[in-house]
Amino acid sequence: MSDWEAALERILASPLSKEIHDAQAWAQTITNSGHLELFLNPDDAKGLSQGCSLWGMPIRRSIGVERGTALIFDHLSGKYIRKGEQLDSTS
Repeated sequence: MSDWEAALERILASPLSKEIHDAQAWAQTITNSGHLELFLNPDDAKGLSQGCSLWGMPIRRSIGVERGTALIFDHLSGKYIRKGEQLDSTS
């Protein structure tokens, strides 16, 4: 098993997996976009190589994401989505 596969397995076996799944599900309920990206804290994404994806979303690193949480970027709206937040309909 490669380092990035082990890192994905670590994420999938942790509570972060549910957080990612819930954030993706929420994003898909409030946008029609099929082009979502997943942003994780660099500590959570440790070991993942560039180009890794999870559930169809490329994984990116951002120091603006708290450890243990997931942030989704929606290309259709150009907005970041956190679980439970609504998209601003005025933009």
